[in-house]
Amino acid sequence: MKTENKDSGNVIRMDADETRYAELVTLRGDRSVTTSLIIADVFGKKHKNVLRDIEALEIPESLHGLNFEPMSVEVKIGNGAVRKDPAYRITRDGFTLLVMGFTGRKAMAWKIRYIEAFNRMEAELRWRARNSGAAQRYFAVRTHNMVRDLKTCVEGLEQPTLYWFSPEIRFLGQCCVAGPNASELKPNLYPAYTRFCEMGRFPIAPEALFFKKIFAAMPFLKTFRTTDCDGIPRTGIRGITLKR
Repeated sequence: MKTENKDSGNVIRMDADETRYAELVTLRGDRSVTTSLIIADVFGKKHKNVLRDIEALEIPESLHGLNFEPMSVEVKIGNGAVRKDPAYRITRDGFTLLVMGFTGRKAMAWKIRYIEAFNRMEAELRWRARNSGAAQRYFAVRTHNMVRDLKTCVEGLEQPTLYWFSPEIRFLGQCCVAGPNASELKPNLYPAYTRFCEMGRFPIAPEALFFKKIFAAMPFLKTFRTTDCDGIPRTGIRGITLKR
């Protein structure tokens, strides 16, 4: 059965047996979001139980409202009839709050990989959406493929790496801005990263490992070569800049 692929405000239309990975992470305003339906599918849970967990979260009402947006899903049930089911549109922070209670080795591995995918898509969507209205559709398909591959990979994981919580990823989120016209010289980035780690008392990665990690986190980054006013060759990174 074919999905209508329409998202009008807070109503999503889909057929009852349609896979919900078509738009794993989408950009809404200035935030990337997922849905309770997708989370239920990813973690193999009944959607009604995910809704129950969301409503049972012991967090301030203001925080709940910011990160869990009520919506409805129109499900075709045959003979032209449609049923409206409740659901939530969830921010990255909401996702983190919700899945903290999901237990098990594979659940932990999948949580970390999902959050990593969330972060990558947020960065890429922000960058691409400014240039192309089709960007979100393209990256939705790309995310679907990436998550499919990640889900296969975690089957063999013995102990997941807390990649999302690494100092390098924290540095990107707190000290840098991504954008199509952004650029930064590499000699500026590593000292800024070391200062960030010293202030936060985080372990400092060697320079080569630092750049390896940020390129893995933001695959759209590109290196470039230039010369300064004295004619000295410099290497920079296009797609990101330090906050100033």
